[in-house]
Amino acid sequence: MVALFGAAFFTRMTALRESPAAPFANIGATMTDNEPPWDEDAPFLTTKEAARFLKLKPNTLEKMRVYGGGPIYRKHGRHVRYHIDDLNDWSNLRKKDSTADE
Repeated sequence: MVALFGAAFFTRMTALRESPAAPFANIGATMTDNEPPWDEDAPFLTTKEAARFLKLKPNTLEKMRVYGGGPIYRKHGRHVRYHIDDLNDWSNLRKKDSTADE
């Protein structure tokens, strides 16, 4: 059996049996709630980072790219990127004083 899967496989399986949460122990360990998930020096964000910045779901931004009405985005090759200033401008255009504002 060891020859079929290898010793590393059995070592890993034994470790998982002893501590099933071990592979997930350090997920999020380097990030606090106060720390932004993007590089402060880089003005371009991925869809996931932009969605988190705006407190939206990434799917919402993807739909806005198709149907319109979302923030300006850029294509860097095949990658979609949002500039932080464009996200702030888009958000500022949506300021409302009351629910009657249109």
